Amino acid sequence: MPAPYGLVRVQGPEAREYLQRICAQDVLGMAPGEARPAAFLNAKGRLLHTCWVAVLGDTVWLSVPDPDSAALAAMLEQFHFTERLEIARIEGLGCFEHWSSAPLGDATVVEVGDGVRLSFPWHGVWRDRWHVALDRVDALAADAEPLSAAEAACLRIATAEPWVGVEVEPGGTLALELPIADHISTTKGCYTGQEIV
Repeated sequence: MPAPYGLVRVQGPEAREYLQRICAQDVLGMAPGEARPAAFLNAKGRLLHTCWVAVLGDTVWLSVPDPDSAALAAMLEQFHFTERLEIARIEGLGCFEHWSSAPLGDATVVEVGDGVRLSFPWHGVWRDRWHVALDRVDALAADAEPLSAAEAACLRIATAEPWVGVEVEPGGTLALELPIADHISTTKGCYTGQEIV
């Protein structure tokens, strides 16, 4: 089904180290081709953004619920000073996501044209998310049984994926009050909001 996710790319030799300092997930602990859920918090430990982080070499892809991708890209740019990296909200792509209770192959992250494909199991549902050119989204969706917006929202909520700006007010809810423990590393070093978590 066409899916409401945007894409932010952080690319460069210091991309992972930069995100490690401000993201609650352990980005440096991720293997190439791995994807994990992640959160960005404010200094008071309140949730600002959620996303899926995917690592491929010097490129880190952030798959973000839209329209939050613009706000996340702006926040990342705000904290970017001299690090050797570029931050870009990828425009002109669509998103297609296939959900299944059965495995859809190996968990993987691969670049597809100017975009990326993330395939991952999460909370009992296998998700295969494609950020690709709009014509490719149409081709992928041609053979799929579409969900209504209400059905997709029910599945998303059932798999514990709260959206900032929909179920959660940006900066208004403590990360600890949400079912997002898998978005937050409890073993890595400092990051924004870590003192509260």
